[in-house]
Amino acid sequence: MNEVDKLHETLRKLQEPKGYYFNKDREMVNNLLAGLLENKKRHGYMCCPCRLSSGDRAKIRTSSVHACIVFWM
Repeated sequence: MNEVDKLHETLRKLQEPKGYYFNKDREMVNNLLAGLLENKKRHGYMCCPCRLSSGDRAKIRTSSVHACIVFWM
């Protein structure tokens, strides 16, 4: 099992009991998860790959608007 699959399984186990499910397009989901993992390596935390990271984690955390079209699908 690779890093993306491990993250997918971890998040699935945490979120499904709360009623949240991954999009059925596994390729798209895997691309987003891979981006999260890459940003964790770069910045030390997972930030959405659709956004440019400012390096200011507090600023990202307080942003309530998510511009990523995939987020709204």
